[in-house]
Amino acid sequence: MAKNIETLVLGASSELNAQPGDFATTVEAGKLLFPENVYTHLTNNGEYRTLLELVSAYDTFPSIFDGVARSIGWSRADVDVAYHKLLDSLSDYLPKEIFVRQPRRNYGEVIPSDWIGKTVEELEKWRNKN
Repeated sequence: MAKNIETLVLGASSELNAQPGDFATTVEAGKLLFPENVYTHLTNNGEYRTLLELVSAYDTFPSIFDGVARSIGWSRADVDVAYHKLLDSLSDYLPKEIFVRQPRRNYGEVIPSDWIGKTVEELEKWRNKN
């Protein structure tokens, strides 16, 4: 059974030292501690306060890792490895669903409702008029 992800608070420790590919975290007294420089950039200056907020943000907007990598002087691949290593090490705190990756939805162009049911020829005729 997973521990409560909402209550695992994020924090910083000056005693921890991260290396590319490893955030070097530890859990102490209900806090997930990161090295100070990693904590500042990974949590967006403390905007993400719990493990749930962090996982949700990075699952929704994975491009955030680009800025983290630049800020701490790592490659994006190093940050990805460290993040997945972190998730693996915290499997007791995370629901199993987090480890099952769903395909990303594509929110591209929306087809206008008046195009639905039209033939290719009818759409071509409309396009040529406009």
